[in-house]
Amino acid sequence: MNLPPSPAAPASHLIVAFIAIYLIWGSTYLGMAIAIETMPPFLMGAARFAIAGGLLFAFRCWLGDPLPSARQWRSAAIVGTLLFVGGNGVVAWAQHWVPSGVAALLITTTPFWMTMVPWMLGQAPCPSVLVLGGIAVGLLGVALLVGAPVGKATTAPVILGSLAIVAAALSWALGSLWSKRLPLPGTWMSSATQMLCGAVGLTLVSALGGELPGVDLAAISLRSW
Repeated sequence: MNLPPSPAAPASHLIVAFIAIYLIWGSTYLGMAIAIETMPPFLMGAARFAIAGGLLFAFRCWLGDPLPSARQWRSAAIVGTLLFVGGNGVVAWAQHWVPSGVAALLITTTPFWMTMVPWMLGQAPCPSVLVLGGIAVGLLGVALLVGAPVGKATTAPVILGSLAIVAAALSWALGSLWSKRLPLPGTWMSSATQMLCGAVGLTLVSALGGELPGVDLAAISLRSW
């Protein structure tokens, strides 16, 4: 995809970024596991991103951001579907069978896809031996960590769910890569539009999957809310 190199970030920024990844990004899988105890997974995701995207969209409009063009909305729909339907909704669905800790570990295959997909599509040079070695070591570590808890309960649903999460990591990687090429609004408005489009996609999947008729708001626990 011939992306320009990113500028070097100060060490302090990198430390804060990694803390955010470990604490915020990592804990989201535990949050989803608790939410789907009494909520349908795709409808839960739709509500989550509709609220977050709607609030962010309204806030950025209040600050004076221009409304996205039709072309930008189309791009947001593509990226939002890959990120939030394929990359997040599928994970929530799979967590009916896969523990949240295992799900978080499987999602760490995303850097593998981010590195390999551009090369496999002929849009980036082959990664160096050092990069390939690092990826191999990382994947081996993931396999070892995932193998212990999954191996204790290797059933068809667990295997299917695990494969679905790896596919979700690929979807997230594709969405991330496409977001660098497609015309999108500014960073914050882009996030808002992608979440809103993702919420629409998750609602459609929820409806097609038969989640809507069985929704009983009174049966949703405070813990899941």
